[in-house]
Amino acid sequence: MIKITANSVCDLSPEIINTMNITLLPISILIDDKIFCDGVHITPAEVFRYVEKEVKACKTVAVNIYEYECFFTKLSL
Repeated sequence: MIKITANSVCDLSPEIINTMNITLLPISILIDDKIFCDGVHITPAEVFRYVEKEVKACKTVAVNIYEYECFFTKLSL
């Protein structure tokens, strides 16, 4: 079986994600001292609001090995 995966940075439309049955791995976004999971705890619109209205720097955090391992283990079951 083949499974298409991507991280949330790829910015695929919901239609493509659903049609192609793609599973997304959310990246983490660091704003001040808080970490948000992209698409889970924060939306792109909220990130833009932080940058434009609150003039906050938003940084992405690479997915760590443990998160990758958990993500792909669930898909392999």
